[in-house]
Amino acid sequence: MDAVLAIEVTGDGDDDLVRSAFAELLRAREPGLPDLPVRLGGGEVTIVLRDLVSASSAYDVAGAIAAEAGPLVVSGRLTGMTASIGVAVSDTLPAEELTRRATVAMHEARRYAPQTSWAIWRESFDLHLADAA
Repeated sequence: MDAVLAIEVTGDGDDDLVRSAFAELLRAREPGLPDLPVRLGGGEVTIVLRDLVSASSAYDVAGAIAAEAGPLVVSGRLTGMTASIGVAVSDTLPAEELTRRATVAMHEARRYAPQTSWAIWRESFDLHLADAA
């Protein structure tokens, strides 16, 4: 089973510096994270989790990442930071579709912020996209 986590990190000031500081914080605090494939693109960070025993492993990683969101020091200054995380898990889907679904779930998490910081993809999320178009 594979999973993709799409993460949008924003903060006060330069978002690139905030994302970089957040990535370093995660690598320091989350065991094994430096070994995971990570893609930075635009305002998103994508993490690929391969060969999971169960979907709950991906949910645990998303929860741990969400727990790290909050104020952090960037360029010597305390900076507010938020993270919206989307999770998609499958045994059979290609990485491109998992990434698309994780991105849709991330937008859904952002839509309900601050009540939630992460969401698991559901088919109904695609309906929200169709309604918005």
